[in-house]
Amino acid sequence: MKTFILDALNIINKSSDLKAALNKSKEAGISAFCSMLSDYLLSYKSYKMILVIDGVTGQLSKYSPNISLINSIDIIADLKIKELISNYKQKSNLTIVSSDTEVYNFARANATDAMTSENFLSLITQPHKSKIVNSRQTKKNKNKEKPSNASKKEINELKSLFKEDFDFGELEDLFN
Repeated sequence: MKTFILDALNIINKSSDLKAALNKSKEAGISAFCSMLSDYLLSYKSYKMILVIDGVTGQLSKYSPNISLINSIDIIADLKIKELISNYKQKSNLTIVSSDTEVYNFARANATDAMTSENFLSLITQPHKSKIVNSRQTKKNKNKEKPSNASKKEINELKSLFKEDFDFGELEDLFN
């Protein structure tokens, strides 16, 4: 299971909508963020989100079973995140999300994937593309990307542009 440890308030403060909710109350900001995460997790049911929050939050509604909250009561959230990174066994399945340079660099130094808050927000808010792609449509798109065969006129234009810098004998053989 892919696990994300999120520096929740850091992420919330990078989004104008979430920050507006946070300005009303800490619980409102976190609830809005959890709602956004729940929508994202509908497409990625195997992902787990762990939100680390400075201080204590009131009772929050349950959103997705794959979202959990950790209140860092005695220490700041950054230190709690570092502690979680150090204790996590399967670092290859872990991604840390924070724009705090110290947390980000600590994650990278501990062989853990790291993502900035801004990148994470763009990831979870972009429209989800369907995972099932029509193979016939894919073939059509591939054909549009391939150039057609070069005509004699086009080869002669290339010759005039490059003059003696290129041996066009092999090129003409390819297109004849």
